[in-house]
Amino acid sequence: MMRRRGYTLIELALSTGITAVLLLACSSAVLIAARAVDHGGGPASRLAQAHRAITQITDDLAVALDVTERSATAIAFTVPDRDGDGAVESIRYAWTGLPGGSLVRWYNGAASVLADNVHDLDLTYLVTTRTPPPPVESPEQLLISHDDAPGGSMKNFDLTTAKWCGQYFQPSLPANAVSWKITRVKISAKRDTSPSGMLQLQIRTANSNKQPGDVVLGSVDQSPSLLPSAFGWMDVVFPSPVSGLDPTVGVSLVIAESVSGNTGRIEYESGGSPMTPNTHWVTTSNSGQTWTTPDNTNDMRFYVYGTITTRQP
Repeated sequence: MMRRRGYTLIELALSTGITAVLLLACSSAVLIAARAVDHGGGPASRLAQAHRAITQITDDLAVALDVTERSATAIAFTVPDRDGDGAVESIRYAWTGLPGGSLVRWYNGAASVLADNVHDLDLTYLVTTRTPPPPVESPEQLLISHDDAPGGSMKNFDLTTAKWCGQYFQPSLPANAVSWKITRVKISAKRDTSPSGMLQLQIRTANSNKQPGDVVLGSVDQSPSLLPSAFGWMDVVFPSPVSGLDPTVGVSLVIAESVSGNTGRIEYESGGSPMTPNTHWVTTSNSGQTWTTPDNTNDMRFYVYGTITTRQP
C-alpha cells in the first residue's frame, strides 16, 4: 500500500508565509471598514439628524392653529389637542443663532434637543392674510342642571324680603367656546297658601368666593300666584337673554322677594352623592348684603338653558 507523501519543509514554510499575508490583508480590510462606519459625528449622521428635524417641524406646522412667535431662529405655535384634555398644545422651536448651538423643541413647556451642533438655520415665512370664519352660535341647549342625586334629601327654603337663596354654577363648555348665553331657567318651587308680593329671578356675576356679586346681568319678575301649589317646575324665560358670558367664569342664580308678601318656597337637595360639579348653594338673611359660604353639599333643583358660541377651525 502506498503512503501519502507529507509536506516538505520548504512547502510548509511557504504556506505559512502566504497565510500570514492573507491574515494581514483581512485585518487591514476590517480596520478600513470600521473606520468607514459613521458613529454619530460624521456627515451621514448629521444629514439624517437634520432630515428628522425638518420633518418634525413641517409635520407640526402642517396642523398649526395659531402662530404666536415668528423670527429667523424661532417659531412658536399651537396645535389641536393631542392628549384628550380638551386644550390645545403649545410647541416652540428655537436655535441659539450661534454656530454649533442646539435646535431645541418645547412641547407644552418641556424642552428637548432636536438637533445639536447646528451651524446655520434661517426660518423664512410666506405670509398671507386670511379672515377667520365668524364664530357660530349653537341652538338652545341644556347648559347645566341639578335635579336628584342618589341618596340626597329634598328640603325647602322660605323666601322673605330679607331671606333669599342663590345657586352658583359654571357649565362645562368646549375648548373652542368664546362665549355663552342664558335664555331661560327652571326651578322647583311652590306658592304659599295665599300668595302675594313678587318674586325676582336674577342672574348675577359671581365673586372670587363663588358668592353672588353686585352686578345683575339679567332679571325676571314673577308673580307667586303662577307657582304650582305643590313643588313642581317653573320655567322662567329671560326677555333679554343674558349674553356675552365668559366661558371660563361662572355666574349666580339668585331668587329674591322683590315685593313683600307671601311668595313661596324654593326646593333644594342636601347630601346627595355625587352632587353636580361646579355648583354651590348660598343664602342671605339681609337682602344680599352678605352671603353664606358656598356649600357644595346642597344644590338648588334647577336647569339652565342657553347657547354656546364657538370659534371655528
